[in-house]
Amino acid sequence: MAILILLSWAGVTAAALIHGWPELFSAMGALLLCLGFAVFLTERYRATELRRLWDNQVEVQLRFIWRYVRRLRPGHQQFGPPQHSLDEMERILDESFDDLMAAKSAERGLDTYRVEMVFSIFGTLQWGFGELFIGLIHG
Repeated sequence: MAILILLSWAGVTAAALIHGWPELFSAMGALLLCLGFAVFLTERYRATELRRLWDNQVEVQLRFIWRYVRRLRPGHQQFGPPQHSLDEMERILDESFDDLMAAKSAERGLDTYRVEMVFSIFGTLQWGFGELFIGLIHG
């Protein structure tokens, strides 16, 4: 839907620029600003939901790891793998959990909202200074 709106914006903006329609050119700036705001809110909601699910996943994984390692300790009623594999299993769990945390930290750096900022800046300038810009082009 956003791509369709963006394509419509580009077409109408080009037509308004060519034909010298300042009101329509400015109105398309308002549309672009609205699109940027909608994309921002959608992405923000999606990121919040993913973080909530991620936090729950980390908590569950920590509980499973803690319970598994606790059952492997000597003196526990249930049988586990032989003691020599306990160190190996702890090493594998530590490495996989560290890799998981590193991947999540790298993913957080991607939430920069660059597209939304570009839409907002260009939309605001087009909306506010559209009539002036058309006047400069068409005299």
